[in-house]
Amino acid sequence: MVAAGLPMLIDRGGSTWAQDMLDEFGVEAIGAVPIKVDDQLVGIVLAHWVETTPPPVLGEALTERLWGLAGLAGVALDNSRLLDEIRRQDSHDALTGLPNRALFEARLESALGEVDREGAQVAVLFCNVSRLKRINDSLGHGAGDELLRQVAGRLSAAVVREGDTVARYSGDEFVVLLPGVGDSDAEDVAARVRSSLTAPMRVGGEEVFVDLAIGFAIADAAPLAGPHDRRGLSQRLIERAYEDMHRVRAEARGLVHLEQSPERLRVETELRGAVGRGEFRVHLQPQIDLASGRVVAVEALARWYHPEMGLVSPGLFVPIAEDSGIIEEIGEYILREASRVVAGWREQGMDLELAVNVSAVQLNKPDFAELVHKVLMESGLPCDRLVVEVTESQVMSHVAAGNGNLHRLRELGVGISVDDFGTGYSSLAQLRRLPVTEVKVDQAFTAQLTDEGSSAFVAGIVGLGQGLGLRVVAEGVETPAQLQALQDMGCHRAQGYLLGRPAEPAAVLDALLAGTPVPASVAV
Repeated sequence: MVAAGLPMLIDRGGSTWAQDMLDEFGVEAIGAVPIKVDDQLVGIVLAHWVETTPPPVLGEALTERLWGLAGLAGVALDNSRLLDEIRRQDSHDALTGLPNRALFEARLESALGEVDREGAQVAVLFCNVSRLKRINDSLGHGAGDELLRQVAGRLSAAVVREGDTVARYSGDEFVVLLPGVGDSDAEDVAARVRSSLTAPMRVGGEEVFVDLAIGFAIADAAPLAGPHDRRGLSQRLIERAYEDMHRVRAEARGLVHLEQSPERLRVETELRGAVGRGEFRVHLQPQIDLASGRVVAVEALARWYHPEMGLVSPGLFVPIAEDSGIIEEIGEYILREASRVVAGWREQGMDLELAVNVSAVQLNKPDFAELVHKVLMESGLPCDRLVVEVTESQVMSHVAAGNGNLHRLRELGVGISVDDFGTGYSSLAQLRRLPVTEVKVDQAFTAQLTDEGSSAFVAGIVGLGQGLGLRVVAEGVETPAQLQALQDMGCHRAQGYLLGRPAEPAAVLDALLAGTPVPASVAV
């Protein structure tokens, strides 16, 4: 019957299996007809005779009645399946398959009811995914969707208790409900979630690194009058976790107490038009070749002189400029002005390289390489005298973005430097795939060169650079001992207050001509 898909009569004249089944039911014969939905077998209708003797064969009328029963059963089952699917779609995210916001909030209210009855705690984690917009813009929304699916999978794997809930709250936000969990356990779960995202994800044919800003809030035992109170408390708990997430993200960006504050708003407002008002200036800091003791390059640094706030720290305005997109205007101005200055020095016989920091916002613009080429042509600075510096995390995200800017810049002859090397997730294999010409040792490692472990770490970076044919530059050199350690390791270049502080171009030029930035200990 299953194979043929047709009604059949099972009676005592059948197989041993059929007779055993009839004995099990206590009947003499059964009429059977398959139930199908969309041509798929979903069940079987069984009918037996109670007051009459079973016929020797199923007649046309009986067969038609059995088909009618199967049809009604099929409609009922299909409606039930559709209803279950509708209910699931109403309570689950279509992209990730995770519970959605409505189901999460319902479960949170239920968990808060347990808090009221049993005095337990409830924790909520609020997670924000980094770089989703950049990946959507560069690789397409299909890649962004795949990234979210993989993040959802890793979150679910990291949160392993049966009673916990991982849900997608909005576009790039996930939430986690942890019944019976206090502060320390919530921190452990958050650490486990972060750890689950350290390995790269492959989307759109590229390896992508993402991380999460995670905040959490705890609900302690408190008397609740009823469902209305639980609903209000659940919203406040989510809001507290959301605010804690913003605090964590702000601290990571050096914007403590400025995220969503009047001070931050003022900085962003004043940044707009600051370049046009002439408030930005270029400062230059020398780089020394450790083999010869000569100044061979200068790094361009942005300085903002506000008429009321005075000199504003780059650690304050740069993250805000990146968030708001104003960094594009600032970055282009610094590139143009520094290129003009160094090209002018070159005409006077001082041939130096120029290093310019580039933000991820600039790097991910499709026409960035063309803009750099245009600026160099206008200033007269040769392409091979420019080095663009990108942080380790930015260059790895650029691999994900895949718009080709790094490769196009390298084809022009522009050098590519990985700034703050050692602070991210770069691997030997990834560096070998990138058009990198230089790595810069982060100043935090240079500052600890007297420590045996840190010395070994820096020596490892120098050795890695030499093995890959990359130039190694150490930042933040402030003592003769640090300088000597770098020379002993075979580091190629260094910069820092010991060798020359950042200053306006005219002051740097005067010092270079006088030879004052270079101490005697560097000369060979």
